[in-house]
Amino acid sequence: MASRGTRDGIDDGPSCSEGGQPMCAGTRRHSGRTARGAADRQVLVEIDTAEHREPDSNTMKMPALPTAKSEPTGIDLPPTKAIPEAADVLTGGSLYRSIRQAIVSLQFAPGQRMSENELSRLFHASRTPIRDVLKRLEREGLVVISPRRRTTVTRLDLATFRQFVVAREALERTAAEMAARKERNRREALISSVTLLADQIETGDADAFHACDRAFHLQVLQIANLEQVHEIVESLRGLTDRIRFAHMTYLESYDRAEVVRQHARIAEAIAMGDAVAAGAAMQTHVLSVIGRVEQLAGIRPDLFSENMSEELEELQDSMRP
Repeated sequence: MASRGTRDGIDDGPSCSEGGQPMCAGTRRHSGRTARGAADRQVLVEIDTAEHREPDSNTMKMPALPTAKSEPTGIDLPPTKAIPEAADVLTGGSLYRSIRQAIVSLQFAPGQRMSENELSRLFHASRTPIRDVLKRLEREGLVVISPRRRTTVTRLDLATFRQFVVAREALERTAAEMAARKERNRREALISSVTLLADQIETGDADAFHACDRAFHLQVLQIANLEQVHEIVESLRGLTDRIRFAHMTYLESYDRAEVVRQHARIAEAIAMGDAVAAGAAMQTHVLSVIGRVEQLAGIRPDLFSENMSEELEELQDSMRP
């Protein structure tokens, strides 16, 4: 049976896993096609051979990717379903996830005020669990609660973002290095996760792509026997995930194929037992969000805090070699 977790009295609901392995939304809908896809694909993900050693007979095969091209903007993507239908009553973990997703996916925009009464109406929940969820979201830096209980969605604060990225990069780079030292059969399971992620480009399901992305990172932590770190990593993803959704919504392109290639490099290095390459690939992947921040700040400065220019300069100086 899938495990459950409880934080701050809020039940997180069943974990996204099956047989001890994380799953994304696409796993359930395409399980039969996915099982066949890994065997049928003939084209390997293009990985820079200058950064990896030459493959041998034991090298893991990577899934095929669609031809890299500009993806449509988030405006054309299927909307996230964070706000429930009137018949749905949300409590506990499902309420937390729904409100959080509404913020992360920009349904509640940076700077927007949120009242407990309005949230209670939208999410069909009483004010007490709404208040508990807002306190938890405040700790994640997604909202600010004033002394008069006025709640405001935080703007994209690059000073906070820099600290979150530093912490996440350190945790996930170390996890990738540790995962590369584990037994081979556990490491090889990552390949199917890359296949699932690539499948979501073909389906055009942005929510499923996002879920598979998160499942991959959870699986790396599980292989490294760092499952308890997942809660910390998730708390650090709120701001970076908002950057991702803002990028998909407001920028001309979001290259999902490049995200899959980055995951493939991580998976290959882990499967080959190359801890140094695995850590470097994960570091590159996590820090790639900085480039998206720079692009987004150039066209939508209104999404960011008032000191955006100074914070962006500090971010660039501190996060680049």
